[in-house]
Amino acid sequence: MNNKITNFQPLEMFRNFMAVALTPEIFHQALVLDGEESVNLRLWALREKHKLSEEEFANIFRIPENIYKKYEYRGNKVPKSFLIKVSKKFKVPLKWLECKVPFFIKS
Repeated sequence: MNNKITNFQPLEMFRNFMAVALTPEIFHQALVLDGEESVNLRLWALREKHKLSEEEFANIFRIPENIYKKYEYRGNKVPKSFLIKVSKKFKVPLKWLECKVPFFIKS
């Protein structure tokens, strides 16, 4: 039996609703699966924060959209060279993208 989800539109709509309805901290906790963060999740969160589609994000870095989509899927490896470009473009620490520091930094 194939349980692969092929239509993500309802998931996107739910995620958009949750992003508006919850505080950022609670929203993030809901995103972290099995208590484990991932580079893929942080890429997604950064893209969403800037209200960019996957296509727009891919175009910024001049890579095919289907390649970028793979980067957001949990468990897929993201090249460090790409993370460095993202870090520089969006002015976020590379260590944050690599999950080496907390998602939220308490002030």
